[in-house]
Formats: sequence, structure tokens, C-alpha cells
Amino acid sequence: MAIKSDLLDKLSREQLEEIAISEGIKLPKGARKQAIMKELLSLSMSRIKEIVAEYAEEIERTTIIKEKIKRTGKVREREKAEVKVKVSRAEIITGLMENKVKLHPSIIEEFGENFRFHPKTRGNPFDIYNTFTDEALKSVYDCFVEHKLDPRGRFLEYRFAQWLAEKDRQIDKIDIDKKIPIIGEIDVIGYDGDGKIISIAECKARRGKASKEEIDPWLRSVELIFKETKGSLENAYFVNVAGFTDGIKERVLEDKRIDDKGFFGMKWGLDLSTDWLVKKKGVNIFLCEERAGKIKQVFP
Repeated sequence: MAIKSDLLDKLSREQLEEIAISEGIKLPKGARKQAIMKELLSLSMSRIKEIVAEYAEEIERTTIIKEKIKRTGKVREREKAEVKVKVSRAEIITGLMENKVKLHPSIIEEFGENFRFHPKTRGNPFDIYNTFTDEALKSVYDCFVEHKLDPRGRFLEYRFAQWLAEKDRQIDKIDIDKKIPIIGEIDVIGYDGDGKIISIAECKARRGKASKEEIDPWLRSVELIFKETKGSLENAYFVNVAGFTDGIKERVLEDKRIDDKGFFGMKWGLDLSTDWLVKKKGVNIFLCEERAGKIKQVFP
């Protein structure tokens, strides 16, 4: 009978690190494979089996490639057994243009800050991308054309922020991974032209589906942010790359303040035409998943 360590040992260090991040397990910087495995032993056997099964196809493909390289006498040290084709800057930029990747200025600034360069943020997309470093260009391509996921989940945040900016024309500026006093860190924040927070998003870049139990703390956070923004918050999104478990809609609607259209009523007022109390202010909540790089609304 297989034991936990045997199953985990089938995965690479990078895969183990990705799993630890998705499961919320903190790792020391530069942790070796054995150290990561030790931390993951806290997971249940059923969860470990589920994770290893998800990676099985990738492991088999990597093994085949390694064997082929070995047979042809081209064995080289590499972290992943895959062929990496180097392309020129012009080819990457052309690929971005062909895929109509036109980034919001705030996202361009995020890349500039993360890769330490000063990009042009407006104008012809070709001219904008020409101000990017090689590393930043490759990252944009991996994120918006290849639709890859990175261990930190930043690529999903970039893609959702871009989708949000295209969907809601009220949004003037976007912050990613921003810490707000009292509230804490928010994955994606959208501001209107007056600098007021009007949209927020929590993004989960992991293989497992989001459970019903995760919705309650998220709704409490939405309520807190609504109060702290003095009611300027209009839309709140929970985004999970792998979707949601069954019964998620029913769990949301268990909160009687939320109607079937996803309106989370938090302030009441008198309708003068009927003399009835009605929900005057609140937040529209959305549950979304990402499939093949496309954001899909699950609720409402």
C-alpha cells in the first residue's frame, strides 16, 4: 500500500511548491523538495491521492520526453523536461498583437513595477510592448496568450483585472495585490475616476474547486469593505480557476440579504411610492471561473 511520502515523491519540487501555495501552506524561502514534502504530509491521504492523480498526465508526458532525450544522447540538466523554443522580441510582440492583447495602463504599470522598467502606458500597442524588457514580454505572453498559471497566482489576477477593465468602463485605475488599512490585502481593486473603490475580486489560482465553506468569510469581507468604502463598492467577484463544488449557489442564497440576482443588500430605505422598506444600497456579487483563459460567470 502506497504511503503519503511515496505518492508525493513522484512529483517534482516545482509541482510540490505549487501545491503547497494552493493549499495555503507556508514554506521557507528556497525550501528543498524533502522539506516541502514534509510540510505536505499534513494533508489527508485522500487529498494527496487526488492531487497526484491530477498531475499524473503531466508526469507521464515528462517521463516520455526525458526518455526520448536520453535515447538520442541529448541529456541535459533542466528543471523541467520540455523543449523551450526561444523566440525574438519581434515574434513575441507580433504574437501579442495577433491575439489582440491590449493591456489596461494599470496592468502595464504593474509589469513595469514588478520587472523594474519604465513602460510607455498609452498609444500604439507595438510601441508600448517595445518598451518592455525581454523578461516582462515573455511573462505577458505566457499570461495572456498561453494562459499559464504561476505559483503565486499573479497571472490569474492579471487576466481577471484585464477582463474587469474591459467589462466595466467605469473603472479608471486598477490595483493588484493591494493592502488596504483595516481590510487587509485584496487581489484586484477597481477604482472610478474619483479614486473610489467600486469593484474588488478575490482570485484563487489552484487546481481544487472552491468549497461552500469559503463563501461565508468572503461575504463577511465584502460587507466590511462596503462599510469601509462608505458604500462606494458596487461589485465583488470570487474567481476560482477550477470552478466550484456543487451547491455553491444554494449556499450563497442561504444569506437572506442576497437575492437570486446576486444583489447583497446592506442598507434599507423607504420607497416613497409604496411606503415599503426596500434595499437601497448594496453590492452585486459574482462567482466566476476561468476556462482556457476565459472568465465565465457561474453565479448569478
